[in-house]
Amino acid sequence: MAHGAGAMAIGDWFGRGPDRGIALVFTVAGMIGVIVTLMAFGSSAYRRLSAAYAQGQAAAGP
Repeated sequence: MAHGAGAMAIGDWFGRGPDRGIALVFTVAGMIGVIVTLMAFGSSAYRRLSAAYAQGQAAAGP
């Protein structure tokens, strides 16, 4: 696991031992989480929820 194309490509970032696979999994999962969150922020449901929250805050006053 300390040599080959994978070790050459990502070895400097994630290491060259047997534990590099879990580091790659966590990195990919984090990137997917960020992408899904950004997509959720752009959804119409989130815009409606934000508008309803803003109206509730305005009605409650300072």
